[in-house]
Amino acid sequence: MGHLSSMFNGLASSFSIKRRKKSKTEVENSDGRSTVEAMARDSKKNNLILKTSGVVNAVGSNNFASVFTKRGEKGVSQDCCIVWEEFGCQKDMMFCGIFDGHGPWGHFVAKNVRESMPASLLHNWQETLVAATLDPSIEFTDKQSHGFNIWKHSYLKTCASVDQELEQHRRIDTFYSGTTALTVVRQGEFIFIANVGDSRAVLATVGDDDDNLVAVQLTVDFKPNLPQEAERIIRCNGRLHCLEDEPGVHRVWLPHEDSPGLAMSRAFGDFCVKDFGLISVPEVVQRRITCKDQFVMLATDGVWDVVSNEEAVGIVAGAPDRGKSARLVVERAARAWRRKRKSIAMDDISAIVVFFHSSDSAVMVGEGHLVASLRLYVKRRVECSGNLIQFLERIPSMATTNLDSLPEECLAQLISFTSPRDACRSSLVSVFFRRATDSDLAWEKFLPSDYEEIIATAVSPVEFSSKKDLFLKLSAVPLLIDAGKKAFWIERVTYKKCYMLSARDLSIAWSSNSLFWCWKSFANSRFPQVAELIMVWCLQISCRFNTKLLSPNTIYTANLIFRLENRAFGLDAAPLEVEIRFGSYRTRRTISITEKHCQGRDAVARGDGWMELKLGEFFVNGNEDDTQVKMELKEIEGTHLKGGIVLQGIELRPNAPIQ
Repeated sequence: MGHLSSMFNGLASSFSIKRRKKSKTEVENSDGRSTVEAMARDSKKNNLILKTSGVVNAVGSNNFASVFTKRGEKGVSQDCCIVWEEFGCQKDMMFCGIFDGHGPWGHFVAKNVRESMPASLLHNWQETLVAATLDPSIEFTDKQSHGFNIWKHSYLKTCASVDQELEQHRRIDTFYSGTTALTVVRQGEFIFIANVGDSRAVLATVGDDDDNLVAVQLTVDFKPNLPQEAERIIRCNGRLHCLEDEPGVHRVWLPHEDSPGLAMSRAFGDFCVKDFGLISVPEVVQRRITCKDQFVMLATDGVWDVVSNEEAVGIVAGAPDRGKSARLVVERAARAWRRKRKSIAMDDISAIVVFFHSSDSAVMVGEGHLVASLRLYVKRRVECSGNLIQFLERIPSMATTNLDSLPEECLAQLISFTSPRDACRSSLVSVFFRRATDSDLAWEKFLPSDYEEIIATAVSPVEFSSKKDLFLKLSAVPLLIDAGKKAFWIERVTYKKCYMLSARDLSIAWSSNSLFWCWKSFANSRFPQVAELIMVWCLQISCRFNTKLLSPNTIYTANLIFRLENRAFGLDAAPLEVEIRFGSYRTRRTISITEKHCQGRDAVARGDGWMELKLGEFFVNGNEDDTQVKMELKEIEGTHLKGGIVLQGIELRPNAPIQ
């Protein structure tokens, strides 16, 4: 009865909220919805409700939720999410929901269900719980099945009422629009999952061999071609068939019209086909959480269409920061869409990851006390001198431990927290270390998160045998991308991203006129063509790029890469001003180019036969997403005839010594 007592304590606190808001007469006449609405307002004030990308982690709670959503390429985003910690004033309860709208009004339908479903569910759960408790015919000998039955009954009643309210809604047209809904309630050691549609919940749990995380799918993707779904739709005179350009994607159609073509068999709204087999009845399941269960992930079909369960679990498990785990899954899915489905507009992509245990007490894959302590040392950014071996030897528990006894995956993950140089040094220790340091798990951390998207735009196919091989290739020779307009490489020491924008990628005044500029090939240029200045009165060069191209939390230096022909003239007649702008940041500096003494304070000679002239520096903040940078070089004191400079491009690289 202790468990029931905590439930009633929560109910009592919710009723107290109601009394503060309503008079006695209003309380008696209320249907209970005002109670949970007041609770929702209080929870929102206390930052316990999240409806945007971010994290939820209440003080004293073991729950930790990471949320991220990304708009697709089909117009307004129709995905939305919600996480409600301390659901129903219960300290041990959390509600999570992810909603995927479709149709002309899909974004309104999804948001409406997100707003109404939690309150309705909580109200129905309270009523069902009280009714079941007061019924003398019900025994509490089996609390697990009793709790599940209460939640199942509450969900069935909630989904029916939510759908009915949508049908009667005066401001939202739900005839040809609807939404899926996947929700999870965590209550103590149990989770209850209700699914309407084709979103999916996947659990990550430690396998029987205590060695690897296993992905367990908790829900069914309700697609029209599932036998029980197809049977119901056909029995109700609905039609099922695939479009010619989408073989294998079964859709629901009206009996005599090629509409609406839904790719799921259950949804809220879509009342045009509700009489022809589409239903909003949820499948409700439960699972008892054990110490081996690590997290559960809820995601829309925008993720699962291109990412497998196992891959998604691996992405979250390898995330260095729990708060960014959902974002990493969504970004991987977005890259997969561009790579695998180039001819199809990318869908909206959303994910919620709920961790069951605090980070310090979680049971880690393949780890005993020793390896768990190693990971905590790394997570807390313990500073140590020397390479990985010296780092490991500083940990007291390693003094009497053979490093070769560690699981290979664990050692590889530890190596990924070091640097490429330390990884290469560590490979000399033993054969076991060499296997770990050569693994993809270690080297993928040294590659940029969007490396797949980058190499997909390469002029020539990139062949590599491993992630280490790919890193070494990208850090040794710049890769021509974007139809030969850019070059990309990885700085080997800091493993930051570097780019060179070719002259063709710059905006050069009068460059299209052959009287002023000449486009030609050059033997030691990285690009097929460079721009040679024949003669102009005013030199003006500019470029634009997005900070999303570059590595976050990094100071970058922009350098003009050029050379001077023997006939160069007039370039030292007037100084040049360089301006860099992005967001609220703006900087200006004055530079100069002299023909005979170019290697001064501004320009320096490079080992490849070219000169580089520093244009300026700027900082890429990790919090900025896709901010445009504008860089402009122009004369500021009159005009003078000039010529003889050859432009290769502008190089963007981290402001750090290249060794």
